[in-house]
Amino acid sequence: MDYIRLEKDVIEKLRHELSRELYYHRVEHSIRVVRDAETIGKAEGVSEYELLLLQTAGLLHDSGFLQTPFQNEPIGSEIAKKILPDYAYTPKEIEIISKMILATAIPQQAKNLLEKIICDADLYYLGEKDAKIHADNLRIEMELTSACKFTDLEWIDFQLKFLNAHKFFTDYARKHIAPGKAKYVKTLLDEKQVIESL
Repeated sequence: MDYIRLEKDVIEKLRHELSRELYYHRVEHSIRVVRDAETIGKAEGVSEYELLLLQTAGLLHDSGFLQTPFQNEPIGSEIAKKILPDYAYTPKEIEIISKMILATAIPQQAKNLLEKIICDADLYYLGEKDAKIHADNLRIEMELTSACKFTDLEWIDFQLKFLNAHKFFTDYARKHIAPGKAKYVKTLLDEKQVIESL
Protein backbone atom coordinates (compact mmCIF):
# COMPACT_ATOMS: atom_id res chain seq x y z
CA MET A 1 0.00 0.00 0.00
CA ASP A 2 1.52 3.30 -1.11
CA TYR A 3 -0.55 5.44 1.23
CA ILE A 4 1.85 8.40 1.22
CA ARG A 5 1.52 8.90 -2.55
CA LEU A 6 -2.23 8.27 -2.40
CA GLU A 7 -2.72 10.88 0.32
CA LYS A 8 -0.79 13.49 -1.65
CA ASP A 9 -2.70 12.79 -4.86
CA VAL A 10 -6.16 12.63 -3.27
CA ILE A 11 -5.74 15.77 -1.16
CA GLU A 12 -4.53 17.64 -4.23
CA LYS A 13 -7.56 16.48 -6.23
CA LEU A 14 -10.04 17.31 -3.45
CA ARG A 15 -8.44 20.71 -2.87
CA HIS A 16 -8.76 21.74 -6.51
CA GLU A 17 -11.85 19.91 -7.77
CA LEU A 18 -14.46 19.93 -5.00
CA SER A 19 -17.32 22.37 -5.57
CA ARG A 20 -16.99 25.76 -3.89
CA GLU A 21 -20.53 25.20 -2.59
CA LEU A 22 -19.23 22.54 -0.20
CA TYR A 23 -18.76 24.50 3.00
CA TYR A 24 -18.71 21.39 5.21
CA HIS A 25 -17.47 18.57 2.97
CA ARG A 26 -14.26 20.38 2.07
CA VAL A 27 -10.82 18.81 1.87
CA GLU A 28 -10.24 19.83 5.50
CA HIS A 29 -13.06 17.53 6.57
CA SER A 30 -11.43 14.52 4.91
CA ILE A 31 -8.08 15.41 6.51
CA ARG A 32 -9.78 15.61 9.93
CA VAL A 33 -11.48 12.24 9.44
CA VAL A 34 -8.10 10.64 8.64
CA ARG A 35 -6.66 12.14 11.83
CA ASP A 36 -9.66 11.22 13.97
CA ALA A 37 -9.78 7.67 12.59
CA GLU A 38 -6.16 7.28 13.62
CA THR A 39 -6.90 8.62 17.11
CA ILE A 40 -9.86 6.30 17.64
CA GLY A 41 -8.13 3.36 15.96
CA LYS A 42 -5.11 3.59 18.27
CA ALA A 43 -7.38 3.86 21.32
CA GLU A 44 -9.34 0.81 20.13
CA GLY A 45 -6.12 -1.18 19.72
CA VAL A 46 -6.08 -1.80 15.97
CA SER A 47 -2.83 -2.78 14.24
CA GLU A 48 -0.63 -0.46 12.17
CA TYR A 49 -1.87 -2.28 9.07
CA GLU A 50 -5.49 -1.66 10.04
CA LEU A 51 -4.67 2.00 10.73
CA LEU A 52 -3.52 2.33 7.11
CA LEU A 53 -6.83 0.86 5.93
CA LEU A 54 -8.69 3.31 8.18
CA GLN A 55 -6.67 6.27 6.96
CA THR A 56 -7.31 5.26 3.36
CA ALA A 57 -11.06 5.00 3.97
CA GLY A 58 -11.05 8.36 5.75
CA LEU A 59 -9.19 9.97 2.88
CA LEU A 60 -11.63 8.63 0.26
CA HIS A 61 -14.89 8.47 2.22
CA ASP A 62 -16.26 11.70 0.72
CA SER A 63 -14.54 11.48 -2.67
CA GLY A 64 -17.99 10.93 -4.20
CA PHE A 65 -18.57 14.66 -3.63
CA LEU A 66 -16.28 15.20 -6.61
CA GLN A 67 -19.27 14.08 -8.69
CA THR A 68 -22.40 14.72 -6.62
CA PRO A 69 -23.50 16.11 -3.24
CA PHE A 70 -26.20 13.43 -2.96
CA GLN A 71 -25.69 9.81 -1.85
CA ASN A 72 -21.99 10.17 -2.51
CA GLU A 73 -20.87 7.04 -0.61
CA PRO A 74 -21.54 4.51 -3.41
CA ILE A 75 -19.63 6.76 -5.80
CA GLY A 76 -16.78 7.10 -3.30
CA SER A 77 -16.70 3.32 -3.00
CA GLU A 78 -16.43 3.01 -6.79
CA ILE A 79 -13.68 5.64 -6.90
CA ALA A 80 -11.73 3.62 -4.31
CA LYS A 81 -12.13 0.44 -6.36
CA LYS A 82 -10.95 2.24 -9.47
CA ILE A 83 -7.87 4.05 -8.16
CA LEU A 84 -6.50 1.92 -5.31
CA PRO A 85 -4.97 -0.79 -7.53
CA ASP A 86 -2.64 1.95 -8.86
CA TYR A 87 -1.36 2.40 -5.30
CA ALA A 88 -0.60 -1.30 -4.69
CA TYR A 89 -3.74 -2.11 -2.67
CA THR A 90 -4.90 -5.72 -2.95
CA PRO A 91 -8.47 -6.69 -3.92
CA LYS A 92 -9.13 -7.76 -0.31
CA GLU A 93 -7.87 -4.43 1.07
CA ILE A 94 -9.96 -2.52 -1.46
CA GLU A 95 -13.09 -4.45 -0.47
CA ILE A 96 -12.53 -3.66 3.23
CA ILE A 97 -12.01 0.04 2.42
CA SER A 98 -15.03 0.12 0.12
CA LYS A 99 -17.27 -1.29 2.85
CA MET A 100 -15.96 1.28 5.33
CA ILE A 101 -16.84 4.09 2.94
CA LEU A 102 -20.35 2.69 2.44
CA ALA A 103 -20.82 2.37 6.23
CA THR A 104 -20.53 6.16 6.65
CA ALA A 105 -23.80 6.81 4.78
CA ILE A 106 -26.47 8.29 7.05
CA PRO A 107 -27.92 6.44 8.91
CA GLN A 108 -24.57 4.83 9.58
CA GLN A 109 -24.50 1.03 9.51
CA ALA A 110 -21.23 -0.31 10.85
CA LYS A 111 -20.79 -4.08 10.96
CA ASN A 112 -17.23 -4.47 12.31
CA LEU A 113 -14.67 -2.55 14.34
CA LEU A 114 -13.03 -0.75 11.42
CA GLU A 115 -16.42 0.39 10.11
CA LYS A 116 -17.39 1.54 13.60
CA ILE A 117 -14.18 3.56 13.89
CA ILE A 118 -14.56 5.31 10.53
CA CYS A 119 -18.20 6.14 11.30
CA ASP A 120 -17.27 7.70 14.64
CA ALA A 121 -14.36 9.57 13.04
CA ASP A 122 -16.69 11.00 10.40
CA LEU A 123 -18.90 12.56 13.10
CA TYR A 124 -16.16 13.33 15.64
CA TYR A 125 -16.92 17.05 15.34
CA LEU A 126 -20.24 16.53 17.18
CA GLY A 127 -18.30 16.35 20.43
CA GLU A 128 -15.92 19.22 19.80
CA LYS A 129 -16.19 22.82 21.02
CA ASP A 130 -16.55 24.09 17.44
CA ALA A 131 -19.48 21.76 16.61
CA LYS A 132 -21.72 24.77 15.92
CA ILE A 133 -19.29 26.14 13.32
CA HIS A 134 -19.27 22.80 11.47
CA ALA A 135 -23.06 22.56 11.73
CA ASP A 136 -23.48 26.08 10.37
CA ASN A 137 -21.19 25.19 7.45
CA LEU A 138 -23.35 22.13 6.78
CA ARG A 139 -26.47 24.30 6.80
CA ILE A 140 -24.95 26.66 4.21
CA GLU A 141 -23.87 23.71 2.08
CA MET A 142 -27.29 22.10 2.19
CA GLU A 143 -28.97 25.36 1.28
CA LEU A 144 -26.62 25.84 -1.70
CA THR A 145 -26.61 22.28 -3.03
CA SER A 146 -30.16 21.11 -2.41
CA ALA A 147 -32.16 24.34 -2.21
CA CYS A 148 -33.18 23.45 1.37
CA LYS A 149 -33.98 26.63 3.25
CA PHE A 150 -34.23 26.52 7.03
CA THR A 151 -35.46 29.03 9.54
CA ASP A 152 -33.28 29.08 12.63
CA LEU A 153 -35.87 27.03 14.51
CA GLU A 154 -36.19 24.51 11.67
CA TRP A 155 -32.41 24.10 11.59
CA ILE A 156 -32.28 23.45 15.33
CA ASP A 157 -35.08 20.88 15.05
CA PHE A 158 -33.34 19.24 12.07
CA GLN A 159 -30.13 18.90 14.08
CA LEU A 160 -31.88 17.65 17.22
CA LYS A 161 -33.70 14.96 15.25
CA PHE A 162 -30.38 13.76 13.83
CA LEU A 163 -28.48 14.01 17.12
CA ASN A 164 -31.14 12.15 19.10
CA ALA A 165 -31.18 9.30 16.57
CA HIS A 166 -27.39 9.09 16.35
CA LYS A 167 -25.28 6.82 18.59
CA PHE A 168 -21.51 6.44 18.68
CA PHE A 169 -20.21 2.92 18.08
CA THR A 170 -16.81 2.70 19.79
CA ASP A 171 -15.92 2.73 23.48
CA TYR A 172 -13.52 5.62 22.82
CA ALA A 173 -16.22 7.76 21.20
CA ARG A 174 -18.78 6.99 23.90
CA LYS A 175 -16.29 8.01 26.57
CA HIS A 176 -14.51 10.95 24.93
CA ILE A 177 -16.80 12.39 22.23
CA ALA A 178 -20.35 11.72 23.48
CA PRO A 179 -20.06 14.10 26.49
CA GLY A 180 -19.26 17.00 24.14
CA LYS A 181 -22.13 15.98 21.90
CA ALA A 182 -24.46 16.05 24.93
CA LYS A 183 -23.32 19.61 25.67
CA TYR A 184 -24.03 20.60 22.08
CA VAL A 185 -27.53 19.10 22.31
CA LYS A 186 -28.12 21.17 25.46
CA THR A 187 -26.90 24.30 23.67
CA LEU A 188 -29.36 23.65 20.85
CA LEU A 189 -32.22 23.06 23.29
CA ASP A 190 -31.37 26.33 25.06
CA GLU A 191 -31.30 28.19 21.72
CA LYS A 192 -34.64 26.65 20.78
CA GLN A 193 -36.18 27.81 24.06
CA VAL A 194 -34.97 31.37 23.46
CA ILE A 195 -36.36 31.46 19.91
CA GLU A 196 -39.71 30.02 21.00
CA SER A 197 -39.99 32.58 23.79
CA LEU A 198 -39.65 35.53 21.42
